[in-house]
Amino acid sequence: MSTDGKLEDVLSRLDLPVGTYATVVHDQANSPEEWPPRIVVWTDRPYNACPSCGQQVPRDVSLLVQLNRGSLEPFSQQHGCGQWLDALWEPVRGAGEGYEATPDGVLRVAAELLDRLNSARVDRRERIRARLRRELTAALHRLDEPLKEGETSEGRAEEVTTGNEIDPGIYRDGDWLIWAYDPGEADIDAALITVLASEVRAHARA
Repeated sequence: MSTDGKLEDVLSRLDLPVGTYATVVHDQANSPEEWPPRIVVWTDRPYNACPSCGQQVPRDVSLLVQLNRGSLEPFSQQHGCGQWLDALWEPVRGAGEGYEATPDGVLRVAAELLDRLNSARVDRRERIRARLRRELTAALHRLDEPLKEGETSEGRAEEVTTGNEIDPGIYRDGDWLIWAYDPGEADIDAALITVLASEVRAHARA
């Protein structure tokens, strides 16, 4: 399938995986003979809240690039706070100079982007869990320190408590725990990440 107006036909015959999108991008120079159009595939954003300021951001994003004299140029993804928001996209690279594209080629790019998105999700959640372990470890160490004159165990416990059943943070529910939301998860139950004191102790012994 070449670029003589038939790239749209390639896309019309596809059922893309959920969370992936594709479109034909035409060159801004309006010279298809010199600068042929390209198919670009992209995914949902890997989170729905800015990693820096926490403000909600759209998870589904529109076209991320433009074609300018044969070069694909990404649009700015800078948030108002200055954070550059993640966005995954790739052109479909066909064989030859005509940027020929096939349905299989589009699906292959979509699958590769989904793999990258899922890997980013795993890495993000592990970073959050590691941060929670560090914070809870510091709190447990503080609780284990000898009380100074005038201090009470209740006061020390209040000092390290930063959350409760409603608000993310550290609190005691039988044993100490810490929890937070993963901003990359749309489902609130899937977004919940909890680290228990028993996990911290086991991690320290490993």
